[in-house]
Amino acid sequence: MTEPVLSPPATRSGGPSETTRYLCAAAYLDREFTEKVLTEVFDERYRFVAPSYGVDIVTVIKHCLVARRRNLMRDALLAAIAVAGLVSLGSGSFGFVALLILAAWAVVFFDELSRRHGLLGGKLARGRFRVEDVDAPVDAAHRERLAELAQEHDGNVSVYSGFVPFVGSGFDLDGWSFTVDTSRPDSKLTRTRGPQPFTAEEIHDHVAGSLRALAFSGLTVSDRLYVNGRDIRNDERFLNDPFSRPYSTVSPALVRSLIGKTDGVARHYLSVRIVGWDGELVVTLFVRFCMSGRNLFAEASYFLLPSLRAQYHKVDEVTATPTPRQVLELLRSTVPLTLAVGLAAPFRVVHAALASFQRGAALRAATREIKENPRFDYGAKTSIRQSGTAPNFHHYFQKLDKEMIVKIVERELLDSIVQFLEARGVDTSDLKEKTNVIENHGVIVTGGSVQTESLAVGKQARVTLKRKAAAAPAAAPPS
Repeated sequence: MTEPVLSPPATRSGGPSETTRYLCAAAYLDREFTEKVLTEVFDERYRFVAPSYGVDIVTVIKHCLVARRRNLMRDALLAAIAVAGLVSLGSGSFGFVALLILAAWAVVFFDELSRRHGLLGGKLARGRFRVEDVDAPVDAAHRERLAELAQEHDGNVSVYSGFVPFVGSGFDLDGWSFTVDTSRPDSKLTRTRGPQPFTAEEIHDHVAGSLRALAFSGLTVSDRLYVNGRDIRNDERFLNDPFSRPYSTVSPALVRSLIGKTDGVARHYLSVRIVGWDGELVVTLFVRFCMSGRNLFAEASYFLLPSLRAQYHKVDEVTATPTPRQVLELLRSTVPLTLAVGLAAPFRVVHAALASFQRGAALRAATREIKENPRFDYGAKTSIRQSGTAPNFHHYFQKLDKEMIVKIVERELLDSIVQFLEARGVDTSDLKEKTNVIENHGVIVTGGSVQTESLAVGKQARVTLKRKAAAAPAAAPPS
């Protein structure tokens, strides 16, 4: 099979992903995103940090630290100007007040000029971005935390909060499940030979091998455990100390031992992930098998991370050297911006001054809750990558590539299941009909009046299709 092309021609073949670059730019374009990353990931003491697929989260966090420092410096200057302006108004020095207003405008103008053309159009421009080109204000404790995050990012455990376990994987697209009676022999076999018994581990290994053979660039097939953050308090497999973060990595033997198990707090899934478009398209298929007596149960769920928010792509619209027209436009646009930012600056400075006390108070509150609540939630709610995700695609071809990935992976998955069962002498006639339903559900039959979500045909053909409320995002025009 030739390797499917999942990246536009403009993306690079090496170095950090474009998604990493866009999220670094988001640190300077979206103050809310910056504070969310630092509060919910960098400063988090007890909760699990969900993986951000296709993203160098350490580099993103470093840029968020730089952006926070820049924002604080600008706010401090504007707050000082505001205080001086109030004092001057009280003394009747209106001329000096006018100079202060011009000074505030100059602060905002030069900050925006440096932010747009020095950072976004310079260090963060396409083709110039390097992970080492960031001077983050970190001390020894911060460096230790960044090292922990880098290590935790590639683990084999996800500790989640809420209902859906696949935190960080994006939108819940679709899924299916079915059962197969493994005691029914293949009609081609002699009557003296029945189906060969097998385990959930055996079919898992066969399917995993088939999926790894797919020629997708950016393909990762791995075993992963999912456990709810409220269920690990006394489970030393995932949490050694109640006053620490859960493990992100456990032994491969533990992961292996949970294949096909339905009891206990942890569930094993085979994770099949394809990262395309330089990180701006991530499709993940979660597969699980278990045996219940003579019945094989198989399930699959599809998740999607589409493009990042359109405003983060504005980094590609900025040049390193502004034209005279751009300078004039920036002079004009920073007039209302100065008013908005200047009014908020004193409050933001006060908030920043109290931030360390607030972080301490939040930590004490979490510590107290851990002591008082045996079901404290250690799970992650989202990831850095998912926090910056748009609700739709920015390129039509991304939508088509998503469809291609799902159909190819699904076809290989279903074929490998059928092949495995046939090799064990199990009757797969009903299963083949079920796979046709799975592959064709949601299709409108043109030329007739049949429109259906799913259609089961054949004797005793039954299939369960899990249609999700959050359907695949619709395509949007390029931004």
